[in-house]
Amino acid sequence: MPADVRCFISGLIEKETMLYQSLEESIAREESAVNEGNMETLLLVLQEKQKIIAAQEKMMDEWDELSRYLSVDCGRESDDFWDAVRSNVGRLEYGEIRRSVDSMRSLAAGLLQKEKDVQNKLETVVSDLRQQMITMQHARKAVQGYSRSSGSIRP
Repeated sequence: MPADVRCFISGLIEKETMLYQSLEESIAREESAVNEGNMETLLLVLQEKQKIIAAQEKMMDEWDELSRYLSVDCGRESDDFWDAVRSNVGRLEYGEIRRSVDSMRSLAAGLLQKEKDVQNKLETVVSDLRQQMITMQHARKAVQGYSRSSGSIRP
């Protein structure tokens, strides 16, 4: 752990923000695939998103490492963590860090909403597809019934 906590935190924030930006691009491509009904592309995008999510989970390990360095038992969501950060970086730098974290959280919250919207669209597509399959099954049964009965009807 570097002695300069401020630089370490700034680096974490920058890397995590970049991950969220990559996730934002993936969500946009996911939405396009859903809108186009392109399930092959959708699956590829979902695989890419898994990689981004795995990288974000690694980032959480780095935040946990910082917590241990600061002798804080809780993670970055706790007041104890931020109190320890403030005492390590000073008031001015702390304000800068908090603004960056708030900006990153805002980006993450927006992405979460976009992801929910895309999921809702996907659920609608899947529901429509399910309904089409049920309709096709009924039509197939009707055709089979007509075929059987046409052979047994005599003029």
